[in-house]
Order: sequence, then structure tokens, then C-alpha cells
Amino acid sequence: MRVSRSSSFRNYSGGFQPGGVKRNSPPPAPEAQSPNGPRQGRRRHSLDFALFILLNATLFLRPAELVPALGELPIYEAVILSCLAVSSSALLGQLRSSALRKSPISACAVGVLFSVVLSHLSHLAIGDAIHSGIVFLKTLLYYLLFVSVIDSFDRLRKFLLWLCFFVVVLASLALLHYHGVISIPALEAYHERQEDMIDEETGEPVVLARLQSVGIYGNPNDLSRILVVGIFLTLYALSERRLGLFRVVLLLPLGLFGHALQLTQSRGGLLSLVAGLIALFQKRYGGRKTLFASALIIPLVLVAFGGRQTQISTDQGTGHQRIELWNEGFVLFKSAPVFGIGMDCYAQEVGLGAHNSFVHSYVELGFVGGSFFLGMFYLPIRALVSSKLDQGSRAHTEVERFAPFMFGILAATVMGMMSSTRTYSIPTYMIVGMCASYMREPSDQEKPALSRFDSKLVGELARASLITLVTLYIYVRITLR
Repeated sequence: MRVSRSSSFRNYSGGFQPGGVKRNSPPPAPEAQSPNGPRQGRRRHSLDFALFILLNATLFLRPAELVPALGELPIYEAVILSCLAVSSSALLGQLRSSALRKSPISACAVGVLFSVVLSHLSHLAIGDAIHSGIVFLKTLLYYLLFVSVIDSFDRLRKFLLWLCFFVVVLASLALLHYHGVISIPALEAYHERQEDMIDEETGEPVVLARLQSVGIYGNPNDLSRILVVGIFLTLYALSERRLGLFRVVLLLPLGLFGHALQLTQSRGGLLSLVAGLIALFQKRYGGRKTLFASALIIPLVLVAFGGRQTQISTDQGTGHQRIELWNEGFVLFKSAPVFGIGMDCYAQEVGLGAHNSFVHSYVELGFVGGSFFLGMFYLPIRALVSSKLDQGSRAHTEVERFAPFMFGILAATVMGMMSSTRTYSIPTYMIVGMCASYMREPSDQEKPALSRFDSKLVGELARASLITLVTLYIYVRITLR
């Protein structure tokens, strides 16, 4: 896999990303601050940002589920329509061909939509194409709103602060119900029968009460992944030396997230945390220090969590079952390798989803759609890997300081999707939106972090996709041998 090393990018307020750009260079002219045009006179707390935060609050906290009396009110629909009305011009600007060429992550996201439609049209299923297209369009609109509204690093930091707050509320409510302090039926734990864990007293399989929350996080595995994101955002705040002794207070949400993650009993969540921590350390401290830190931290993490979460095996249990699901997916892939068998058809054919977002995308959307889906993660990973930090310098800008944590969140997300099917879900595109906003092209005079979406990039993405697909296939065949 070929990795480009020409990567440098900065935030709109003049902060620099790693990659060799001089720190004392003058900020870009106002008219070059955004590919969508000038934003002169824009207030820091404008209506579009406020509505977008409200939209995310309704997604995370699901007021209609927490308070059944609100169930008949179309709260989410009203908020997203308001967001679209206020941000319509900026959103449509993201869809211009010139903007998509400058933002390859967005081009890949739009490519997934076309792949969803083509996956059914290739089988002459016009009704399914329309239905699936509309379903995924709702997710894509969230992503487009994200990159339209969160258009500077300053706004991204504010959004991340709100995001961390939402995760604190989400985890707190779930824990309070789990421990019997409050009673909200929507927060009832997920009781899972463990066939491979026998109670010594009764001789019956152990039933685990796994922590979960509401809405898009009404599943232990989904909750575990957003808790991991919360952990990295808290670590980012802890790295801010200017906070002084106040950083001690941040240990409270960190402990909250860790305790909640443990109660989800999610193996995928624990693997995501470990993968993210390794990526964070590698980006911030380099390879040698990462090996040393991993030798100390990973055993401590395994001891701290223990139980079901550390019993990871592909030879038996759910791990083996998921490998078998991947294998059945590859059989289906051979029947429609270009455009796929159709969105939402995997479960119809196999009985369950792939439990691997990448395998799922290749099977349902074919090599074309799977490549677009992979591209949303491959492109920011390539940019973050190729960018360099001066490990001895203390003069990092805020954008540079966030790079290791963005890399950690991205690595954790990719690891989480290796054991879950979240190809079309909003949380996935929230992380993609974070990457796209973080790496937005600042001007026409400097080389951006991400290459333009052109034939050369398409060829590189196709090669990376082929390598990924073959690697997954070989892994499945070796594991099941």
C-alpha cells in the first residue's frame, strides 16, 4: 500500500497541522478560508451551530424514549428540518463537483449513496433502490450537515465538548438505572445468555446483564464504542496543561466511562479501546515508547476489565460465529462482485448481518460501494500516518495537539467496525464527519492533507480496497481451516 508523505494542513484560525508548514506563516486571506466561500462576520455561536447541537442532543438522549409522554412529538424531524433550512446553502455547496474534488472523504460518502441505489438497480429492483436510497439519504444528510456546520477547528472543538457532555449524560443515566437509583424502562439492561459460561451452583448457563442506553446506543456494543470516544476526548482534555489542577476533575468522567464500558461486557469495545490507545501513543510518542507503554498498559487494562470482555477467541463462541458469517458473505460476494447483492440483503440471505462493517459493505454494495466505504477511513488514516509531529517541540498548535487523539478515535472506530455491522448508521458518519472537518482544505495556495478526488486517487483507493478485500478473505480461510 502506497502512502503519500506530502501532508500538511491547518485550521481556519491559523493553527497548523503537522507536515512541515512554517508556524510563523501568515494566516490565509478571508476569502480563502473555506472552499465554500467567505464567512466574514459570522458569530461564534450562530444559529446553525446551535441547531446542530440540538440535533445531536435528540439523537443521543432520545427524549421520546426517556419520557414516553413525548412519544407522539416529531422532535427529531422538526430539529433536522430546521437545521436543513438554516444550513441549506452551505450543505448544497458541499455537493458541488469542485467541493467534492477537494473533499475526497465527502466524495466517498456520496459515492456510498450511489452504490446503495446501484446495488438494487443492478438487479432491476427499482422499488428497493428507491426505498434504500431514501433510508441512507437520511444518514448522508446528517454527515453533510456535520461538514457544513462544523467548518473550522474552533467549531470542531466546541462540538467535541458537547459530544463529551452527551456521553456523560448517556452513561450516567444508564448507570443510575443499572444500579437501581432511578427507573427508566428504556434503559433496561440487555440480558444475554452465555452458553460458554456455566454457573457452578446451578449448572445453568450464566445470564449477563449488559449495560445499554437508548436510541442509536440501545445496544451494549454500540454504547461501548461511544464510551471509548468519550474516553479519548477526556484524555485530550487532560493533555491541556493550561487547565492546571482542574484536570483532576476530569478523572471523574474518565472513571465513569471506564466503569460503564466494563458493564457493557463488550469485547469489541475493549478491543477498540486497546487499538485506539496504541494508535494514540504511536502518533504522539513514536514506535519505541509505544511498545514500552503497551507492555505496561495492556496487561493493566485486561486485569481491570476481565470476565467476558477478555475471553476473546475465534475458535469458539461468538468470535467463531462471526468468522463464519464473514465466510458466508464472501460466498455471496462472488455472485455480485461489482455492485453487490443490495442494501439490507445480507441478513435476508444469511439470517444475520456480517458483524463486520467492511465485509458487509463489500457484499451488499459490491467492490465499488465497498471501496467508497473503505475510502472514508483509509484517506484520513493515510493523512494522519504520513503527517509528522516534532516530538521534542512544546509549541504545538491546538490542531497539532489533537492529531494523536483523532488518530486514536479513528483507529478505535475501525477496530469496532471489524466486529459489528454499522455500514449505514449515523454514529459511523459522525466519526467520518469529524475526520473530514478536521482535515478540511484551508486554501488554494497550500497543499491540503488529502489529495484531490481524481483518477489517480481513485486508482490508489481501488488498490487499497483490493488489498483489504483479499486480506479479509485470506484471514477467514485460514481461521476456518
